[in-house]
Amino acid sequence: PAMVIMVAGGIGTLTLPYVRTVSQAIGQAINAATTLQPILMGIIVGMAFAALVVSPISSAGIATAIGITGIGAGSANLGIVAASFTLAAMGASVNPIGGTLAHFIGSPKIQMANMLSKPKLFIPALLAAGIAGGVGAIFQVEGTSASAGFGFSGLLGPIAAITTGSTLIEVIMIFVVVPVILAFTVKYIFISLTNLVKPSDLKLPELS
Repeated sequence: PAMVIMVAGGIGTLTLPYVRTVSQAIGQAINAATTLQPILMGIIVGMAFAALVVSPISSAGIATAIGITGIGAGSANLGIVAASFTLAAMGASVNPIGGTLAHFIGSPKIQMANMLSKPKLFIPALLAAGIAGGVGAIFQVEGTSASAGFGFSGLLGPIAAITTGSTLIEVIMIFVVVPVILAFTVKYIFISLTNLVKPSDLKLPELS
């Protein structure tokens, strides 16, 4: 263990300046693009962070590393929120109420095993996330690099939106009403209408 720490820590220390430079450049590019094309970038960032939050990668860590701020951070949070509500709604009939609520009160990462074993689940989640991210950009919902990547968890996304200029009514509409509407619309399309997804695809493992 000591050798692993020394080797990994040494590599991390040596590469830190270069990784930091690249991360900052990515963050600056995203922030600049969000300013020039806010709706398009809102859609892309919302989908990207929705994919990250259900992957083994830390969405919050990526947000902090690249220093995403402003509308980009707001769209990142909204993408995660929309994916959270969508996955919760689609699996609600086969999961306990606690597990359903954990998708957005906690993290949708609890669906990581299902998502990675059934990639088709990314389609409805990313669709809802992209729309939510675009809506956030239209209404200029912002966030911070410290809050981006958390979504609804701990109310960090909504609180950051309020502190950066959104009103409470706007936050309720965009962080709750819009994601809920998207979640049930997507659920209807992918479960009831096309049968592409089954509720059992999102069943959480039972804990003993």
